[in-house]
Amino acid sequence: MLVICLFDSSALVAHAMGQAGAEEVQTLIEDEGNDVFCCAITFFELAAVLAHQGSPQATAGLWETYSQCLQVIPVDAALAMTAWRLRDQTGVRIPMAAAMIAASAQSVRATLVHRDQHLSGIPQSLLPQIVLPES
Repeated sequence: MLVICLFDSSALVAHAMGQAGAEEVQTLIEDEGNDVFCCAITFFELAAVLAHQGSPQATAGLWETYSQCLQVIPVDAALAMTAWRLRDQTGVRIPMAAAMIAASAQSVRATLVHRDQHLSGIPQSLLPQIVLPES
Protein backbone atom coordinates (compact mmCIF):
# COMPACT_ATOMS: atom_id res chain seq x y z
CA MET A 1 0.00 0.00 0.00
CA LEU A 2 1.41 3.36 -1.05
CA VAL A 3 1.89 5.80 1.79
CA ILE A 4 2.80 9.40 1.09
CA CYS A 5 4.34 10.89 4.21
CA LEU A 6 6.36 13.87 5.24
CA PHE A 7 8.59 13.72 8.30
CA ASP A 8 8.64 16.61 10.73
CA SER A 9 11.93 17.40 12.43
CA SER A 10 10.70 15.69 15.59
CA ALA A 11 10.27 12.41 13.68
CA LEU A 12 13.74 12.58 12.15
CA VAL A 13 15.30 13.48 15.51
CA ALA A 14 13.61 10.41 17.01
CA HIS A 15 14.92 8.32 14.12
CA ALA A 16 18.46 9.73 14.21
CA MET A 17 18.76 9.35 17.97
CA GLY A 18 17.04 5.97 18.29
CA GLN A 19 14.20 7.38 20.37
CA ALA A 20 10.57 6.30 20.63
CA GLY A 21 9.03 6.14 17.15
CA ALA A 22 12.35 5.49 15.39
CA GLU A 23 11.23 2.04 14.24
CA GLU A 24 8.04 3.42 12.67
CA VAL A 25 10.04 6.08 10.81
CA GLN A 26 12.51 3.44 9.62
CA THR A 27 9.68 1.21 8.37
CA LEU A 28 8.12 4.08 6.42
CA ILE A 29 11.49 4.99 4.87
CA GLU A 30 12.42 1.41 3.97
CA ASP A 31 9.15 0.56 2.22
CA GLU A 32 10.04 1.20 -1.42
CA GLY A 33 6.35 1.62 -2.25
CA ASN A 34 6.14 4.76 -0.11
CA ASP A 35 6.81 8.33 -1.17
CA VAL A 36 8.69 9.99 1.69
CA PHE A 37 9.39 13.70 2.05
CA CYS A 38 10.73 16.34 4.39
CA CYS A 39 10.78 20.13 4.29
CA ALA A 40 14.12 21.91 3.83
CA ILE A 41 13.57 23.57 7.22
CA THR A 42 13.80 20.13 8.80
CA PHE A 43 17.52 19.96 8.00
CA PHE A 44 18.12 23.18 9.92
CA GLU A 45 16.12 21.97 12.93
CA LEU A 46 17.79 18.55 12.89
CA ALA A 47 21.25 20.16 12.79
CA ALA A 48 20.33 22.46 15.69
CA VAL A 49 19.18 19.54 17.85
CA LEU A 50 22.26 17.46 17.06
CA ALA A 51 24.58 20.38 17.80
CA HIS A 52 22.78 20.95 21.11
CA GLN A 53 23.18 17.24 21.94
CA GLY A 54 26.92 17.53 21.25
CA SER A 55 26.84 15.71 17.89
CA PRO A 56 27.50 18.39 15.24
CA GLN A 57 29.82 16.04 13.35
CA ALA A 58 26.90 13.70 12.73
CA THR A 59 24.95 16.41 10.92
CA ALA A 60 26.70 16.19 7.53
CA GLY A 61 26.36 12.42 7.44
CA LEU A 62 22.68 12.55 8.33
CA TRP A 63 21.97 15.21 5.72
CA GLU A 64 23.59 12.99 3.12
CA THR A 65 21.65 9.94 4.27
CA TYR A 66 18.29 11.69 4.48
CA SER A 67 18.87 13.57 1.20
CA GLN A 68 19.26 10.22 -0.56
CA CYS A 69 16.07 8.65 0.77
CA LEU A 70 13.73 11.65 1.25
CA GLN A 71 12.39 14.07 -1.32
CA VAL A 72 13.05 17.59 -0.01
CA ILE A 73 10.36 20.27 -0.33
CA PRO A 74 11.98 23.70 -0.82
CA VAL A 75 10.74 26.77 1.01
CA ASP A 76 9.33 29.50 -1.21
CA ALA A 77 6.66 32.22 -1.21
CA ALA A 78 3.87 29.82 -2.22
CA LEU A 79 4.71 27.52 0.68
CA ALA A 80 4.76 30.48 3.07
CA MET A 81 1.24 31.47 1.99
CA THR A 82 0.04 27.87 2.37
CA ALA A 83 1.53 27.81 5.87
CA TRP A 84 -0.22 31.06 6.76
CA ARG A 85 -3.59 29.77 5.50
CA LEU A 86 -3.16 26.49 7.37
CA ARG A 87 -2.29 28.29 10.60
CA ASP A 88 -5.21 30.67 10.12
CA GLN A 89 -7.64 27.77 9.52
CA THR A 90 -6.59 25.90 12.66
CA GLY A 91 -7.21 28.75 15.08
CA VAL A 92 -4.17 27.46 17.00
CA ARG A 93 -0.84 29.25 17.47
CA ILE A 94 1.64 27.21 15.45
CA PRO A 95 5.29 28.37 15.29
CA MET A 96 6.45 29.45 11.85
CA ALA A 97 8.80 26.52 11.21
CA ALA A 98 6.15 23.98 12.24
CA ALA A 99 3.58 25.70 10.04
CA MET A 100 5.97 25.60 7.06
CA ILE A 101 6.62 21.91 7.63
CA ALA A 102 2.89 21.19 7.91
CA ALA A 103 2.26 23.20 4.73
CA SER A 104 4.92 21.12 2.99
CA ALA A 105 2.98 17.99 3.87
CA GLN A 106 -0.24 19.58 2.68
CA SER A 107 1.39 20.66 -0.61
CA VAL A 108 2.15 17.05 -1.60
CA ARG A 109 -1.00 15.59 0.03
CA ALA A 110 1.13 13.69 2.51
CA THR A 111 0.44 12.41 5.98
CA LEU A 112 2.55 14.37 8.46
CA VAL A 113 4.64 12.14 10.74
CA HIS A 114 5.64 13.88 13.98
CA ARG A 115 5.64 13.99 17.77
CA ASP A 116 5.18 17.74 18.13
CA GLN A 117 2.37 19.12 20.30
CA HIS A 118 2.07 22.24 18.12
CA LEU A 119 1.29 20.10 15.10
CA SER A 120 -1.21 17.97 17.01
CA GLY A 121 -3.41 21.07 17.18
CA ILE A 122 -4.02 20.86 13.43
CA PRO A 123 -7.27 18.96 12.81
CA GLN A 124 -6.86 15.65 10.97
CA SER A 125 -9.46 16.92 8.49
CA LEU A 126 -6.99 19.60 7.38
CA LEU A 127 -3.88 17.45 7.56
CA PRO A 128 -3.71 13.70 8.13
CA GLN A 129 -1.12 12.83 10.78
CA ILE A 130 0.74 9.97 12.35
CA VAL A 131 1.68 11.04 15.86
CA LEU A 132 4.69 9.15 17.17
CA PRO A 133 5.06 8.32 20.85
CA GLU A 134 7.00 10.74 23.05
CA SER A 135 10.45 9.64 24.15
